[in-house]
Amino acid sequence: MQPHSPPLATRLLEVIENDILPLTRQGVAAGNKVFGAAILRRDDLSLVHAATNQEHSNTCPMWHGEMVALHGFFALPDRPPEQECLLLSTHEPCPMCAAATAWCGIPQVFFLFDYQDTETQFSIPHDIAILRQLFAPATRLNYKNEFFAAAAIQSLALDTADTARIKNIYQQYDALSAIYQAEKEHNAIPLK
Repeated sequence: MQPHSPPLATRLLEVIENDILPLTRQGVAAGNKVFGAAILRRDDLSLVHAATNQEHSNTCPMWHGEMVALHGFFALPDRPPEQECLLLSTHEPCPMCAAATAWCGIPQVFFLFDYQDTETQFSIPHDIAILRQLFAPATRLNYKNEFFAAAAIQSLALDTADTARIKNIYQQYDALSAIYQAEKEHNAIPLK
Protein backbone atom coordinates (compact mmCIF):
# COMPACT_ATOMS: atom_id res chain seq x y z
CA MET A 1 0.00 0.00 0.00
CA GLN A 2 1.31 3.45 -0.88
CA PRO A 3 2.05 5.89 2.00
CA HIS A 4 -0.96 8.09 1.26
CA SER A 5 -3.43 5.32 0.52
CA PRO A 6 -6.49 4.99 2.74
CA PRO A 7 -6.41 2.27 5.39
CA LEU A 8 -7.33 -1.18 4.11
CA ALA A 9 -10.83 -1.33 5.62
CA THR A 10 -11.68 2.13 4.31
CA ARG A 11 -10.58 1.26 0.79
CA LEU A 12 -12.43 -2.07 0.76
CA LEU A 13 -15.63 -0.33 1.86
CA GLU A 14 -15.15 2.34 -0.82
CA VAL A 15 -14.91 -0.35 -3.50
CA ILE A 16 -18.08 -2.01 -2.22
CA GLU A 17 -19.95 1.32 -2.22
CA ASN A 18 -18.62 2.80 -5.45
CA ASP A 19 -17.91 -0.19 -7.66
CA ILE A 20 -19.77 -3.30 -6.50
CA LEU A 21 -23.05 -1.85 -5.17
CA PRO A 22 -23.99 -0.06 -8.43
CA LEU A 23 -23.47 -3.33 -10.33
CA THR A 24 -25.47 -5.22 -7.71
CA ARG A 25 -28.38 -2.79 -7.99
CA GLN A 26 -28.49 -3.50 -11.73
CA GLY A 27 -28.14 -7.23 -11.10
CA VAL A 28 -30.95 -7.39 -8.57
CA ALA A 29 -33.18 -5.40 -10.95
CA ALA A 30 -32.50 -8.17 -13.50
CA GLY A 31 -33.44 -10.92 -11.01
CA ASN A 32 -30.00 -11.82 -9.65
CA LYS A 33 -28.90 -12.31 -6.04
CA VAL A 34 -27.10 -9.62 -4.01
CA PHE A 35 -23.58 -11.09 -4.08
CA GLY A 36 -20.75 -9.09 -5.64
CA ALA A 37 -16.97 -9.14 -5.75
CA ALA A 38 -13.90 -7.30 -6.96
CA ILE A 39 -10.25 -8.01 -7.62
CA LEU A 40 -7.82 -5.36 -6.31
CA ARG A 41 -4.06 -5.01 -6.49
CA ARG A 42 -2.56 -5.74 -3.08
CA ASP A 43 0.16 -3.07 -3.29
CA ASP A 44 -1.94 0.04 -3.93
CA LEU A 45 -5.49 -1.34 -3.53
CA SER A 46 -6.44 -0.14 -7.00
CA LEU A 47 -9.44 -1.79 -8.58
CA VAL A 48 -8.68 -4.29 -11.31
CA HIS A 49 -12.16 -5.71 -11.95
CA ALA A 50 -15.58 -5.65 -10.24
CA ALA A 51 -18.62 -7.83 -10.88
CA THR A 52 -21.88 -9.04 -9.41
CA ASN A 53 -24.01 -12.17 -9.40
CA GLN A 54 -25.37 -13.15 -12.83
CA GLU A 55 -27.07 -16.47 -12.09
CA HIS A 56 -30.43 -15.38 -13.47
CA SER A 57 -29.13 -13.11 -16.24
CA ASN A 58 -26.88 -15.81 -17.68
CA THR A 59 -29.11 -18.75 -16.68
CA CYS A 60 -26.18 -20.49 -15.01
CA PRO A 61 -26.21 -21.17 -11.25
CA MET A 62 -22.40 -20.96 -11.13
CA TRP A 63 -22.25 -17.26 -12.02
CA HIS A 64 -21.88 -16.05 -8.44
CA GLY A 65 -20.34 -12.61 -7.98
CA GLU A 66 -16.90 -14.05 -7.22
CA MET A 67 -17.02 -16.41 -10.20
CA VAL A 68 -17.98 -13.56 -12.54
CA ALA A 69 -15.23 -11.36 -11.07
CA LEU A 70 -12.59 -14.11 -11.39
CA HIS A 71 -13.67 -14.93 -14.94
CA GLY A 72 -13.54 -11.25 -15.91
CA PHE A 73 -10.15 -10.83 -14.24
CA PHE A 74 -8.59 -13.71 -16.15
CA ALA A 75 -10.07 -12.38 -19.41
CA LEU A 76 -8.22 -9.06 -19.02
CA PRO A 77 -5.37 -8.79 -21.52
CA ASP A 78 -3.06 -6.83 -19.20
CA ARG A 79 -4.02 -8.18 -15.80
CA PRO A 80 -1.55 -8.14 -12.93
CA PRO A 81 -0.29 -11.50 -11.63
CA GLU A 82 -2.93 -13.13 -9.44
CA GLN A 83 -0.43 -13.44 -6.56
CA GLU A 84 -0.32 -9.63 -6.47
CA CYS A 85 -4.09 -9.34 -6.06
CA LEU A 86 -6.79 -9.83 -3.46
CA LEU A 87 -10.43 -10.80 -3.73
CA LEU A 88 -13.01 -8.57 -2.10
CA SER A 89 -16.40 -10.24 -1.72
CA THR A 90 -19.51 -8.63 -0.34
CA HIS A 91 -20.41 -11.95 1.28
CA GLU A 92 -18.18 -14.70 2.63
CA PRO A 93 -17.39 -16.82 -0.44
CA CYS A 94 -19.51 -19.95 -0.75
CA PRO A 95 -17.73 -23.31 -1.02
CA MET A 96 -17.64 -23.11 -4.83
CA CYS A 97 -16.28 -19.54 -4.89
CA ALA A 98 -13.74 -20.24 -2.14
CA ALA A 99 -12.48 -23.28 -4.07
CA ALA A 100 -12.31 -21.24 -7.29
CA THR A 101 -10.28 -18.58 -5.49
CA ALA A 102 -7.87 -21.26 -4.30
CA TRP A 103 -7.57 -22.66 -7.82
CA CYS A 104 -6.90 -19.13 -9.14
CA GLY A 105 -3.99 -18.46 -6.78
CA ILE A 106 -5.28 -15.25 -5.22
CA PRO A 107 -3.70 -15.19 -1.73
CA GLN A 108 -6.05 -12.85 0.19
CA VAL A 109 -9.82 -12.68 0.58
CA PHE A 110 -11.86 -10.06 2.42
CA PHE A 111 -15.64 -10.04 2.88
CA LEU A 112 -18.29 -7.96 4.64
CA PHE A 113 -21.18 -10.34 5.37
CA ASP A 114 -20.42 -13.80 6.78
CA TYR A 115 -22.28 -17.08 6.24
CA GLN A 116 -24.54 -16.42 9.21
CA ASP A 117 -25.55 -13.04 7.76
CA THR A 118 -26.21 -14.67 4.40
CA GLU A 119 -28.43 -17.28 6.02
CA THR A 120 -30.36 -15.08 8.45
CA GLN A 121 -30.27 -11.52 7.12
CA PHE A 122 -30.51 -12.41 3.43
CA SER A 123 -32.57 -15.65 3.72
CA ILE A 124 -30.12 -17.58 1.56
CA PRO A 125 -29.03 -20.60 3.66
CA HIS A 126 -27.26 -22.59 0.95
CA ASP A 127 -23.62 -21.83 1.89
CA ILE A 128 -23.87 -23.43 5.32
CA ALA A 129 -26.11 -26.23 4.05
CA ILE A 130 -23.66 -27.15 1.28
CA LEU A 131 -20.74 -27.11 3.71
CA ARG A 132 -22.62 -29.41 6.08
CA GLN A 133 -23.82 -31.77 3.38
CA LEU A 134 -20.72 -31.99 1.18
CA PHE A 135 -17.88 -31.28 3.59
CA ALA A 136 -19.21 -32.39 7.00
CA PRO A 137 -18.42 -31.51 9.70
CA ALA A 138 -17.41 -28.12 8.23
CA THR A 139 -19.70 -25.23 9.09
CA ARG A 140 -17.52 -22.32 8.00
CA LEU A 141 -14.66 -21.39 5.71
CA ASN A 142 -11.17 -22.09 7.08
CA TYR A 143 -9.84 -18.51 7.11
CA LYS A 144 -6.18 -19.55 7.20
CA ASN A 145 -5.37 -22.31 4.78
CA GLU A 146 -2.50 -23.13 2.43
CA PHE A 147 -4.19 -21.37 -0.50
CA PHE A 148 -5.31 -18.02 0.91
CA ALA A 149 -5.99 -16.03 4.07
CA ALA A 150 -9.52 -14.72 4.53
CA ALA A 151 -10.86 -12.08 6.91
CA ALA A 152 -14.05 -10.20 7.62
CA ILE A 153 -13.70 -6.48 7.04
CA GLN A 154 -15.02 -5.98 10.58
CA SER A 155 -11.90 -7.73 11.91
CA LEU A 156 -9.71 -4.96 10.48
CA ALA A 157 -8.98 -1.72 12.29
CA LEU A 158 -12.11 0.35 11.80
CA ASP A 159 -12.52 4.03 12.50
CA THR A 160 -15.82 5.82 13.19
CA ALA A 161 -16.31 6.63 9.51
CA ASP A 162 -15.79 2.96 8.56
CA THR A 163 -18.34 1.85 11.14
CA ALA A 164 -20.88 4.35 9.80
CA ARG A 165 -20.10 3.25 6.23
CA ILE A 166 -20.70 -0.41 7.17
CA LYS A 167 -24.08 0.49 8.67
CA ASN A 168 -25.02 2.35 5.48
CA ILE A 169 -23.88 -0.56 3.28
CA TYR A 170 -25.87 -3.00 5.43
CA GLN A 171 -29.00 -0.89 4.92
CA GLN A 172 -28.49 -0.78 1.16
CA TYR A 173 -27.99 -4.53 0.97
CA ASP A 174 -31.06 -5.11 3.16
CA ALA A 175 -33.12 -3.09 0.67
CA LEU A 176 -31.66 -4.98 -2.30
CA SER A 177 -32.26 -8.31 -0.57
CA ALA A 178 -35.91 -7.40 0.01
CA ILE A 179 -36.29 -6.73 -3.72
CA TYR A 180 -34.62 -10.02 -4.62
CA GLN A 181 -36.67 -12.01 -2.08
CA ALA A 182 -39.94 -10.49 -3.36
CA GLU A 183 -39.13 -11.45 -6.96
CA LYS A 184 -37.09 -14.66 -6.66
CA GLU A 185 -39.95 -17.05 -7.39
CA HIS A 186 -40.04 -15.64 -10.94
CA ASN A 187 -36.44 -16.58 -11.78
CA ALA A 188 -34.84 -19.87 -12.80
CA ILE A 189 -32.05 -19.99 -10.20
CA PRO A 190 -32.13 -23.55 -8.72
CA LEU A 191 -31.04 -22.58 -5.19
CA LYS A 192 -32.96 -19.39 -4.54
